Amino acid sequence: MNKPEDQFCSLLSAAAGESLIGSAGKTDAYFLLEYNRAWEDKAFEKSDIPNEVKQQLSSFSKSLPAAKVLVIKRGSHRRNEMIHFFIATTDDCAPRLHRFELASYQELLDLDLAALLNGDKRYADKLQSEPLYLVCNNGRRDRCCARFGYPVYQALAERVGESAWECSHIGGHRFAPNFFHMPYGLLYGRVKLKDIEPFIERLQAGQIILENLRGRSAYPGPVQAAEYALRQRTGELGVMAYHLLDGLELQSGCWHARFAENRTDREYSLDVQVIKSEAKVFESCTLDKQTNIVEYIVSHSTPK
Repeated sequence: MNKPEDQFCSLLSAAAGESLIGSAGKTDAYFLLEYNRAWEDKAFEKSDIPNEVKQQLSSFSKSLPAAKVLVIKRGSHRRNEMIHFFIATTDDCAPRLHRFELASYQELLDLDLAALLNGDKRYADKLQSEPLYLVCNNGRRDRCCARFGYPVYQALAERVGESAWECSHIGGHRFAPNFFHMPYGLLYGRVKLKDIEPFIERLQAGQIILENLRGRSAYPGPVQAAEYALRQRTGELGVMAYHLLDGLELQSGCWHARFAENRTDREYSLDVQVIKSEAKVFESCTLDKQTNIVEYIVSHSTPK
């Protein structure tokens, strides 16, 4: 039997049969700031980034309903003259990615972040059409992320070059390697190194990869499960094929979601029941906290 220190939470989760679906944390906006020095367990908070910059970015993100600050880098020893800063908004109708190259971290203080999120035309020249591919590699937060994430990042960088980034903790160590497709906010888990080439080919073709999908972070977990079930049923894998009309919790553990197909305006209604299983898994490799496995049961109604 393996000793506890030899066990990885991601392997234990997979062995327990825990589903990936619906596990992406609800996030509408991501602030991605390059930081090339060593990352601590809380990579942004404990970084050497000037305090006034950390305070402004942290305060602004906390003022929003669902936003997250991540630090990013390309390779462990890379040094750049310019500092990259991206803002990704994950709206399923009009996802956007703004890119900035800063001479110093203090230049971030001059950006009107609220205007950026609202699509202000002053920043139209900063919009980037090329997506980003992020792999969580915050080993000091959880060893699964470094053990399984870094090889995937290396293979990814060989294929997509500067569109590939390492990122800090995004939630869900036990689903490592975790992989983000920005600006769509599509989060994938258990991405295998041997599958990275066809995986990237499908993403670059504009497809969602259902077998590795954790969820679209613009949606709450039950709605992520509804989108997954809809795509399973229709076979439609286009990233921008549908948009959410509404996703509501009607009563505790019971959700209703309506999607519209962008090409035809056809509507689909789905009901989702959230079930907390008695089975538990460890949340991280520290093996000090367990959480119940959550299951989603989705039923469909006739499309209009």
